[in-house]
Amino acid sequence: MRNQISKKPKILGISVLSSFHEEDWSQTIQKFTTRSAVRPIEDSVLAFSTFAAKNPTIDGLVCSSHELAVIRAAHPDLFLMVSGIRPVGFSQHDQQWIMTPHEAFNSGASAVIVGRTIIQAENPREVTESILRELVSRSFVAA
Repeated sequence: MRNQISKKPKILGISVLSSFHEEDWSQTIQKFTTRSAVRPIEDSVLAFSTFAAKNPTIDGLVCSSHELAVIRAAHPDLFLMVSGIRPVGFSQHDQQWIMTPHEAFNSGASAVIVGRTIIQAENPREVTESILRELVSRSFVAA
């Protein structure tokens, strides 16, 4: 099963960066393909996730919280690392779609990416410990 914890490194693809708007996505894709091949973000994400699920050398995808439920429903065994993770009260920055760490795991994330929230904090250790405490305490309540 793809969601099991393992010390083996994982090969992950990237669906669509969570900072993209639909218009930005369309303009970016037009640079690399013909106009007829341009499809909405959601269609592209499903195509990427299907490719990853069918390819035995790919363990999963990095995806946004907005895509998580759709991908998890289509591919329950795919390892999904979710970006745009922000604890309650933290800045959204350039992320279009954000979710708390707890919401992400409850929605089917295999792992989360918490970058700027920790890196730009006055006390990165305190923020990290706070996130971990929230996840541990809520995992016992939500289970």
